[in-house]
Amino acid sequence: MAMKDVLDIIVIPVVLAILALAWPTIQSWNRRQAFRGLILRELEEIAPYPEEADNVGWWAHQKKNFVHQKILQDASENRDFILSLEPDLVYLVSQLWDAKANKDEGQWLHYLDKLSDPKYDKTGRIAKARQKWAVLCDKYRVPKQP
Repeated sequence: MAMKDVLDIIVIPVVLAILALAWPTIQSWNRRQAFRGLILRELEEIAPYPEEADNVGWWAHQKKNFVHQKILQDASENRDFILSLEPDLVYLVSQLWDAKANKDEGQWLHYLDKLSDPKYDKTGRIAKARQKWAVLCDKYRVPKQP
């Protein structure tokens, strides 16, 4: 049997079969990586706006709506996709948005702090946004009377 025959009969069909079987996994990995990038890119824009305190509350300074936020809120329709994502990142982001919904500034800052870890925040922009949130939240704290 010639080398060309081996390629035509065995090697090429086996390689194509493996590629066909692996293709859905490759696509899923690519989608997960793209969504992870989207989440982190959007979180880089989470700094408070405006940065000065007003009469509403700290939570009113986060006005942007993010794609990842909508996908995570609609978990029943996106269950399989969400479950395929990095569990730690999904947990931290979900808890961050729950903290905002519950107007819990301590938890909001805590989860922003966790997300500013270099594992997630390669640019340092989430950490900078977290610092701005800490300054803003301090302005809303009522000093305790002695």
